Amino acid sequence: MLIKDKITAALNKKGDLSVKELVDILQVSKQAIHVAISQLLEQELIVKFGRTPKTIYRLRKDSVVEKENFTGISKDNQNYLTSHFLLISEIGEMVGGIEGFSRWCKQRNLPFEKTLIEFIKTKHKYDSYFNKIGIIDGIEKLQNTKGYDKIQLDEIFYL
Repeated sequence: MLIKDKITAALNKKGDLSVKELVDILQVSKQAIHVAISQLLEQELIVKFGRTPKTIYRLRKDSVVEKENFTGISKDNQNYLTSHFLLISEIGEMVGGIEGFSRWCKQRNLPFEKTLIEFIKTKHKYDSYFNKIGIIDGIEKLQNTKGYDKIQLDEIFYL
């Protein structure tokens, strides 16, 4: 078994591991671990978190979305997700559209189609609050707040 395979097996079993932990588990040299990790990072099989000396490695979650899962989703809904949904993962990946929404639902154990319908309905509801340039004017709500006259605020916006 190659060191790369041993590393992926250890990461699969234990989760996040540092180079020192991998050396202890696999009983191979630190240099061999670094060579194998470089190859795994290049192949995008693992991801790196942190900086030396506190660097840890984790198996990359599968980002491939099976197209057959979405055959029942209309083109309009797919296009809507493409233009209105963006997921930024815990490692900073930007995943938009149907792939990002699918991953978001899986992370929360939500049914995809039902959640999609709820998302679109809720998004349409809140779209009415945005003005022409894409922001929400919050001054009206603030004016109805006790003590507003002491704040001396002219405008406030939500993005």
